[in-house]
Amino acid sequence: MTGDSFEHDDTQRMLLDSARAFVSRSGGVERARASREKAPGFDRKVWRTMAENGWFGLLFAEEHGGLGLGLAEAAIVIEELGRCLAPEPFVSAVVLAGGVLRGSDNASLRAEKIQALIAGEVIPALAWQETANDYEPAHIAARAVPSAEGVTLTGSKRFIPAAAGADGFIVSAAGPQGVGLYWIETGAAGSHLTLDPGVDGIDYGTLELRDVFVPSDRIVLSR
Repeated sequence: MTGDSFEHDDTQRMLLDSARAFVSRSGGVERARASREKAPGFDRKVWRTMAENGWFGLLFAEEHGGLGLGLAEAAIVIEELGRCLAPEPFVSAVVLAGGVLRGSDNASLRAEKIQALIAGEVIPALAWQETANDYEPAHIAARAVPSAEGVTLTGSKRFIPAAAGADGFIVSAAGPQGVGLYWIETGAAGSHLTLDPGVDGIDYGTLELRDVFVPSDRIVLSR
């Protein structure tokens, strides 16, 4: 399906025109190839331009500064970004990690991180996979040990997209009550990030966690 294969409403047409204007001056394949040769693998200035266009707010409610639209509108932007091979992590940061934040039961953290994401100030990365070719989110070896002040995480997460440019990670770990999700700032004490190139030349992250303390107010989803 292409961007012109169904009839758009006025909002969708304006969004399509905006995305195509961006694509026309983006640099295309040449920029995508050049981005792979230097960290973080995309351009922060371009990321901020995308934020200024309002694209990061498409999937979020107006109460958090979003536009309250939906996947149809986000798909218009994603399709156009795909045309120019834009390396910026719209899907991994906004759709996937942002979707997890949207479902957080921590209202304060949810509002803080979503507002920062929409503004282009924070790039989150979802760190859930641990084993190659295993896509079952419940298969988790990472452990969360609770305390009165929060939890302590130990384990490894692999194949993290856009890890080199992430400002924080949403990490899954199993605790006494089940699987929870935790926000870890990049460079947190006890964490170590390494990058490995994929077959497409794009780096994926491995995040090692050794007794990483997460305070209660940084718990994304408690269990």
